[in-house]
Amino acid sequence: MKTWKMVDGSELPAELAATLALDAERLSKADPTEEEHFALQRLISIARKDTGQSRRVANFLLAWWNAQTCGGVDLTEIWALDYEIESDVVAVLEMIRRTAKYPDSIGYGYCLAGTVPSKSA
Repeated sequence: MKTWKMVDGSELPAELAATLALDAERLSKADPTEEEHFALQRLISIARKDTGQSRRVANFLLAWWNAQTCGGVDLTEIWALDYEIESDVVAVLEMIRRTAKYPDSIGYGYCLAGTVPSKSA
């Protein structure tokens, strides 16, 4: 583990050092990997279809994009997805955790805008 020192040479308190270490890790891995991009692209493609699985995938992606407007997601819906789709959801969820970014900040906001269902009059 990296030792964090203050300007005067004394060591930082352990809790602060741990926080800095996590922040340093997050900053060093702030961009999605190529595989995470591919997983997200596959999910966006699925979300644009008209099936039960596509609705579940769309709910997941839209909750990440804008939960206030688009609603939340029932995580148990993952159980109803095919294994390959589940794996992509898990990969994207890990990417969300690791990067702490919204889809529009990594170039995917426009993709999700097309999956928002229109409201009836």
